[in-house]
Amino acid sequence: MLEPYWSNDEHGLAIYQGDCIEVMPALEQEFDLCLTDIPYQISQESNGLRNLHYGEWDVGGTPVETVLTCAAACQSACIFCDGRQLSAVIQGLDVAGFSTRQLAWHKSNPSVLNGSSLFLSAVELAAYGKQAGAYFGGHCVHNLIECSTVATGIRIHPTQKPMAVMRRIVELCCPPDGIVLDPFLGSASSLVACYRLGRRGVGIEISEEYCELAAKRLEAEMEQLRLIEPQDVPRVTQLTIEN
Repeated sequence: MLEPYWSNDEHGLAIYQGDCIEVMPALEQEFDLCLTDIPYQISQESNGLRNLHYGEWDVGGTPVETVLTCAAACQSACIFCDGRQLSAVIQGLDVAGFSTRQLAWHKSNPSVLNGSSLFLSAVELAAYGKQAGAYFGGHCVHNLIECSTVATGIRIHPTQKPMAVMRRIVELCCPPDGIVLDPFLGSASSLVACYRLGRRGVGIEISEEYCELAAKRLEAEMEQLRLIEPQDVPRVTQLTIEN
């Protein structure tokens, strides 16, 4: 039996180190939601003003084919990708029998790079797919999530998604007793969202460095070594006393 790199049985969370194509068969498990952020494969030489190379993990490989193989073991999928990958991911989900939509995260504070000569890059896209009968916890929900980018001080991965984005998707697309798969785990934002919402989750990450960082992030989360988010703060109700 494949041993996890890190796990917490109480909350049903686990991290496995390795190539997801090799790890998935060993898990012998089906999932409710595949939520992940694949390598965009957009790294390039720096222009001297900004680092445009995100790491070796963003170069080469076939993440589209790989993530579609993983999504086939899931009832629903939400796969963040570059715009040039989106069509292939959606077409792959269509072929696999998913009903599909595009999902967009609108950044309220995008980078202003080349703002005087180009539209700001204020949107990141995801391919969403749902098998017949799969869970969806919303009603007439728009396929747009408004949220600022991750604060610099808590970023542990170059393409880390904000917790508000990941939490919203888990809430809508995974049933309360369900389990999430993230085959490109990175900073483990998906598993943190699972923890906060009481869902189970499995992450697969090829890099031992990021496995360790993800495990430490989850441990810190469980020890409540994090800032309280606005939605976690109880609302104070004003009481009116009549004479």
